[in-house]
Amino acid sequence: MRRRPGKHLCYVSGNQKAAASRRWAAQSEPKASQTDLRALLIGLFVQCPDDPLLYLEEKIKELQNQMKNQSLLLANKRHLELSWDMFIDDEFKQRMTKMIGSYLSYLFDLESGEVLAPELFEKAYFFRSNRLLRKCFCGWKTYIRNIRRYHMKLQQYISKAENYYKMNKLKVSFDIWMTWVQFQKRQHFLAVKHLQHVSDQLLLKIILKEWSTLAKDSKSTREYFQRLERGELDDESEMHLATVGAMQDIISLIPWPAALKIFSYLGVRELVRCAQVCQFWKVVAQTTSLWSKINFFPVRKQIQDNDIANILRIYRTFVMHLNLRGCNNLFIFSVWIEDLVKHSQHDAYKL
Repeated sequence: MRRRPGKHLCYVSGNQKAAASRRWAAQSEPKASQTDLRALLIGLFVQCPDDPLLYLEEKIKELQNQMKNQSLLLANKRHLELSWDMFIDDEFKQRMTKMIGSYLSYLFDLESGEVLAPELFEKAYFFRSNRLLRKCFCGWKTYIRNIRRYHMKLQQYISKAENYYKMNKLKVSFDIWMTWVQFQKRQHFLAVKHLQHVSDQLLLKIILKEWSTLAKDSKSTREYFQRLERGELDDESEMHLATVGAMQDIISLIPWPAALKIFSYLGVRELVRCAQVCQFWKVVAQTTSLWSKINFFPVRKQIQDNDIANILRIYRTFVMHLNLRGCNNLFIFSVWIEDLVKHSQHDAYKL
């Protein structure tokens, strides 16, 4: 179906057509500064290179070379004759020519043979150019926006990957450190256990040695009292500890049972003093049978607590009767009770 030309379309003669063509050509010749910008933008929008900045840099250098060559040829003409599609490859030009020709034929119905005014061509050309520029610019903005969004997402993914790598590396280091700490704790526990076992063994050896010594002393004491009760002790067996110089006094010359009988009438204070006279008197004074009955009441004001504690500690296994009347210090009782408990425990263990 043919379209009738609108009110903006008119019929002109041949002279008017030539004048309009010259006027359109003169008006349509832009300066180089405007045309090169259009050509650069159109080439950028149509071809859509991977690196827009590099593309612009190459085309600007090419344009500068052309301007330099042209200035050498025409010194008086400072502007170049540029076209809007000079930076578009031939492949894209063929596509655009076919597309623009079909659009113009459809819009202006050129098949009918009617001739249109040049102003309409100029107006249609600039309208279409502006429309394409706007569309290409919007597409370029969308492309840049998508590229930026892609780079932002890529940066986020890289940041997440770095955080994951750091956390994973930290976790591996922490697991290694945790294994080392557990190993050290296990070694420390085994060392403490071994030291405790060694300490227990040494303590048991010390206790066994002390118990053996005490058992031997108790046995010898028991045998001594049994022999004393049976009257098997003679003078020679009791006097072998005395020295030669100690045999000068009269007490040293009397028999052992008589000496024991004499010393049995002495008190604690007198026995201590007699032990300082000579070796024989010391042996007699330290005889265990004389310390089976101890009376601290007569010497409660002269003797000190430490001396009482030492006497009880030495003769604790032989004491059968103890008189502590007038001794108000609890330290003596505690020492006495402690020694009695230890002695009873050892005897019970031996039995």
